[in-house]
Amino acid sequence: MNLDQQNIIRSLGLESLPEERKIAVIEKMTTLLQKRLMVRMVTALDASKQAELADALENPESEAAQVFISQNFPDFPKWIEEETGKLKQEMASLNVE
Repeated sequence: MNLDQQNIIRSLGLESLPEERKIAVIEKMTTLLQKRLMVRMVTALDASKQAELADALENPESEAAQVFISQNFPDFPKWIEEETGKLKQEMASLNVE
């Protein structure tokens, strides 16, 4: 687990969970975060740009995907921070232990 993941586990008070449960929580949070960011991107684009996004994301690790995101979503790093903060707050309020 990297430092960011450890910080999330700590902020949620999940340090006492077994390692495999911690990893499962992080994986679920990551998936949810990706979905939230995707919704934000799609709703910010018109139909033709949505098609371009779909093409670019056929290989999400490609340079084309990175270029499209940086050109069309200059605030994307801020979005990541916002959505991560919201998700952490929501998870902390659930008392997931």
